Amino acid sequence: MKRKIRNGWLWVLSSPSSTPHYLKVILGMEKNMADMYADPAGLTAEMEQIFKGKTRDEWVALFEGKNACVSPVLDLDEAVEYRHNLERRNFTRDGDKSFPQPAPRMYTKEEFRKLMSKL
Repeated sequence: MKRKIRNGWLWVLSSPSSTPHYLKVILGMEKNMADMYADPAGLTAEMEQIFKGKTRDEWVALFEGKNACVSPVLDLDEAVEYRHNLERRNFTRDGDKSFPQPAPRMYTKEEFRKLMSKL
């Protein structure tokens, strides 16, 4: 889910089984599953205030190396320079312009059938 932060947005995904760990370790909240189900609106409001307390770069640094599915919401210029995209060569430059690379090559129907027959 997209969370509003001090200077933008952050994508944060969490499954029910990982939520208590995520709340305690990452956000410093002492909540258990009963608390979460007893007052979901209150929990959401509390989390919104916590997320607004840091900038996007502060959140990215905090989540770095943690077992959490988090990604900054980037504008197009930032996306071109983002480490993840640079490592995967997701963009091509032509002078001062950048273009997204085509999607990875997909299998033909015949290649897909061969792969599926091995399962």
